Amino acid sequence: AIIAFMYQDRSPIVRFKNNIIADNTVVARFGTAITSGAVHVNSGDYTFVNNTITGNSGRYAMRVESNRGMLSYKMFNNIIWNPSAGEEFNSTVSIAASYNCARGGLPGPENIDTDPLFAANDSLYHLTSLSPCISVGSIRAPVGGIMLNAPSLDFLRMNRPRPINSLPDFGAVEHDSGKVTAVKETITQKNPTSFRLEQN
Repeated sequence: AIIAFMYQDRSPIVRFKNNIIADNTVVARFGTAITSGAVHVNSGDYTFVNNTITGNSGRYAMRVESNRGMLSYKMFNNIIWNPSAGEEFNSTVSIAASYNCARGGLPGPENIDTDPLFAANDSLYHLTSLSPCISVGSIRAPVGGIMLNAPSLDFLRMNRPRPINSLPDFGAVEHDSGKVTAVKETITQKNPTSFRLEQN
């Protein structure tokens, strides 16, 4: 789905997986406080896994606040890249994030701040073969105290990862040429604890 999302009620539970949130523009009218082009939340429990959030414009791409209740905001294997927005986030204090590509960076392990190199003139934002977002995601990882899993299918209902023995990409659409990961096998040789001597 190519969507923009806003929720201002109290404490919803929302799970975003395999979405493309792209090419939205916020237009402020009549003194509205809506300033984010992609996502604007005020409270609740949100999880973002393998989404592509790009091409959105506004003061922020994602506005994350807790002024209407408790907030939990977890991000895993996403691409958040909106050069037309002033900033990607109004604040990252409430965000738990691992394995994401975000313009301006995100606190947390395995997050990168590098141009994802989308294919030109592609409304689904496929990654090019030179993208730094290929095979740098994770099948599963703890984020904000919760174990999150990458979906086994991508936005196009194709296998993730591709090939099977690679790591998943960041974003909603998996590239066909994932980097195969080497499997290391450790062999432990035990010393004998008893001996038997026989005469020839």
